[in-house]
Amino acid sequence: MLKHARGEGGIEVGYEAYRGEDTQTLAAGQSVNLGSRQIDGPDTLHNEVKVQQLHLAYAHRFSFGSHFKLEPRLGVARQGMEFNIEPSISLDRPTSRRFTTRFFYGVTPSWRFNDWLALEARVTGSNGGALRSYGFDAGVLLSPVRSVSLRLGYSDRRLSGYVPHSLSEIDVRTRGPSAALVFDF
Repeated sequence: MLKHARGEGGIEVGYEAYRGEDTQTLAAGQSVNLGSRQIDGPDTLHNEVKVQQLHLAYAHRFSFGSHFKLEPRLGVARQGMEFNIEPSISLDRPTSRRFTTRFFYGVTPSWRFNDWLALEARVTGSNGGALRSYGFDAGVLLSPVRSVSLRLGYSDRRLSGYVPHSLSEIDVRTRGPSAALVFDF
């Protein structure tokens, strides 16, 4: 990170991956489109989505006293999504893979108790096209070695909007325990 008189600024590179699955019931007359394929009801579908995102952003850390820090970030993200639909009746099992470049943003407030322990909340998002992605992380940041930290906590991710190149809507929410390594250079 580059040091400035009122804070620290630098480039942030991040990667995350998550997956969600659910069962969807289609009534007679309802349909789901994925790419050029259409599945008509009545049917029961097992839907699965895998999301991977790599982002590059400028982050700037502001310190307010010796304990509270606020770090906004802006940049771009490359997001890959794989959608799989497994119908129980139809023999058609469509799969779609999409990669999009998106606007990325976030903010991280943190309360540092000392040089090796902090509490953090991290809110991130990316928008572009018909899908929106939001994330929230809360946890403890342990820094036993200078410039290396381990974030242990809870994550909540949401992906919503329309599947690219189709008329079907998607709403994926994944949540649970999380761990992340943080390197400051």
